[in-house]
Amino acid sequence: VLHENSRYFLLHFAFGVLRRGEIIRNGVEGTRISGKGRRKQLFKEFSQEALVWSQLEHPNVLPFLGTNMDLFPDTYCLVSPWCSHGNVMIYLSTHPEANKTGIILDILQGLEYLHTRNPPVVHGDLKGANILVSDLGQCCLADFGLAGMMSTLQTPASTGHGTNGSIRWMAPELFDYTTSSKLSTSTDMYSLGCTIITGSPPFSEVKPDIAVSIQVMHGFRPLRPVEGFSDRLWTAVERCWLAPDKRHTVKTFMVELSMQEWTKRERNSDSRRLKPLRFFFFVVFLFIALILIWAGDPL
Repeated sequence: VLHENSRYFLLHFAFGVLRRGEIIRNGVEGTRISGKGRRKQLFKEFSQEALVWSQLEHPNVLPFLGTNMDLFPDTYCLVSPWCSHGNVMIYLSTHPEANKTGIILDILQGLEYLHTRNPPVVHGDLKGANILVSDLGQCCLADFGLAGMMSTLQTPASTGHGTNGSIRWMAPELFDYTTSSKLSTSTDMYSLGCTIITGSPPFSEVKPDIAVSIQVMHGFRPLRPVEGFSDRLWTAVERCWLAPDKRHTVKTFMVELSMQEWTKRERNSDSRRLKPLRFFFFVVFLFIALILIWAGDPL
């Protein structure tokens, strides 16, 4: 059974539509890319994306199963395994008890794998909607590289750097059209910071999206969540929002998280070591008290 899910519109232009469809057959899904204009360039981008994705293999990167150009007329499909849990936002809403630290580490490990390839692979559209959760509860990065094809689909009258619909996660330099800033590992790190704090879209209190871009360009950043964020984790996230050359890399972010976990383990270990010591002093105190009572006995 094949069907197209019209809820997943990503881009809509006069010359074509970029949307996600679902292929319900043998547990696979497809990302459908269509465009009536610039078809040669679009096919080139599609082929490059398929080539890059086909060479990636990591537990936290969505596996690539192949391509299909026959299911829908005038469209190209990238096929991947079906993830029944949906994206990480849906998963957290249905599994509030999920290990959020484990989820963050899954995302970091997948992103580190992409960024340490030669040449590095830039995700380009990192956000909760593009992080899928496997049947085993493992987070997998998806839709990386599609930002490049989105750029190809844009007309001269279009604006943006290929991340339409993701303004709330975009780095401020991407809004500055007087510069030659492009998607990079650094812009991925900015998006990572916005993704980690996501319980709802960043700047959820601000509408519309254009107002968010103005605030970001004026130095505003997402608010700290009320619950679930330690000071150290928040400091690490804030470093993702510094100037591009001062931002965390995936490696430095992971080191900071590891130090935090190590500190917690050491603190718990110290607490466990203190318990026998406290018991020892309690026994000694009780023994001395009994001697004093015995010594004071009129017998």
